[in-house]
Amino acid sequence: MLDGVVTTLERQLTNEVASKVINLPEVYRVQGQLGWARKYADLKKLSDMYRQQLESIKNQIKYEKNPRDGAL
Repeated sequence: MLDGVVTTLERQLTNEVASKVINLPEVYRVQGQLGWARKYADLKKLSDMYRQQLESIKNQIKYEKNPRDGAL
């Protein structure tokens, strides 16, 4: 789904850098979009990352020694 976006942004960045006059704000903008697209393009990897974070939060709650609500 987002693989095409990554490819398009990579091509756009390559073209921008290869031009005679480099527009730095445009290069930085495309780099930022490319970073975002790479992070969210692999949905399996993204879901695994969120699942791992959720498990970590669950474990912190489960093994918390001093509950904040005052319960024993």
